[in-house]
Amino acid sequence: MKRYFWEAAVLAVLVLILRFMFALGPIPLTCIGAAGFFLLPVVDRCIRRNNETRVEFFEVTAYMEQLLCSYKRRSKIPSAIEDCSKLYPVKSRMGYALQQALYILRTGEGVRNNAIVETALKKVEDLYPSRRMRMIHIFLCRAEKTGGEKEEEMDILLRDLQMWKRRVLLYQKKKQYIRGESAAATILSILLCYLSIRLIPWNLRERLTGTDVFQYTTAVVILFLIGAEVFLLHRLTGSWLDIQRLNAAERRRRMKSYRKVKSGGKGISGYLAGRFCQREVEREFPFWLLSLTLYLQQEGVYQAIQMCRTQREDFFDEEVRRLLDAIYENPSGLQPFLDFFKELELAELQTGMKLLYAVGSNSRADTGRQLRFLVEQNSIVMDQSERNRFDSQAAGMAFIKQIPLIIACVKVVFDLILLLMITMGGYLII
Repeated sequence: MKRYFWEAAVLAVLVLILRFMFALGPIPLTCIGAAGFFLLPVVDRCIRRNNETRVEFFEVTAYMEQLLCSYKRRSKIPSAIEDCSKLYPVKSRMGYALQQALYILRTGEGVRNNAIVETALKKVEDLYPSRRMRMIHIFLCRAEKTGGEKEEEMDILLRDLQMWKRRVLLYQKKKQYIRGESAAATILSILLCYLSIRLIPWNLRERLTGTDVFQYTTAVVILFLIGAEVFLLHRLTGSWLDIQRLNAAERRRRMKSYRKVKSGGKGISGYLAGRFCQREVEREFPFWLLSLTLYLQQEGVYQAIQMCRTQREDFFDEEVRRLLDAIYENPSGLQPFLDFFKELELAELQTGMKLLYAVGSNSRADTGRQLRFLVEQNSIVMDQSERNRFDSQAAGMAFIKQIPLIIACVKVVFDLILLLMITMGGYLII
């Protein structure tokens, strides 16, 4: 409550400053003040959400690092989780999740099909829906059941985790820089509008600022500037974790684009559908292939692909089903792997599928070496894919920060036209 009081006080001071700068009347000032008052909770929520997601990210990355390192040392998931629980206070969000996991491991409460470890780890996954966390949990659960040396595979997961952590932190620094630039652009835009009218002689300035057109256009411009700043702040706020949640409408759009590509759609719609599917597959394929390699530690290629199916209505899972059917018809052939999203002509995907074919074709003695090479190549592809996605998102947000200066330039030109009309005879309703 006290925080909102101080924010309201700051808003009132800003409204008074605008009153002094542009000689605004009570109605425009009331509109600006009311808009600012209603947008204050949005701004406050964005700031709090950004702080929460930052803490959430560091909690998750610290947990995954400690889980892998502790398992390398102690070779038991319960012991590794107990080590992780020492990093967090009991009343914290992660501390609560880990205490729940330990409770299940000790008592077996709510466990079905003897999946004690999986049920315990799911308590953490439910609170932190990270795809990499899910991959690590899958790998550790299989390692717990099968035993054996897993040092090299865990090193690969740790390397991928560190690369992802660096990418996300770099992206967040770019977003912070964009926030600062946007705030500076908004302030400079208001100053530009103010200086443009201060350069006018005082007698003409009073006539200009006294018109209803100037009063209301100035209020509209200020509202646009505030709205653009809040919109950008909202766009820059979001989870730092690697989450993919699709609603029904998004799934329908993905399936529609996929069917258009599979049917050989031509024209602009076919091109746009192909580009959309390319972007989605470039983002999804590295995760799928890395998850697949976790199952390949103990399973054959066909069985591993079957276990990686998500059982959701999505075009990627539909293509995986086609791949399984093709491998079933031609178990030792290369063509099923080459036909995987062949319409998209993605070089990285084709290389990954050829390596996957090689894993299934080699002798058992060569499988481990091939798997290591497959994961390493996939890590490179994943790193490049996520970097491109982050750069694309940052570029889109960087364009939004230019909006305040564009609006200010339009306002300056409009004020000059209004002043010209006043000096030439007042052909304007005042």
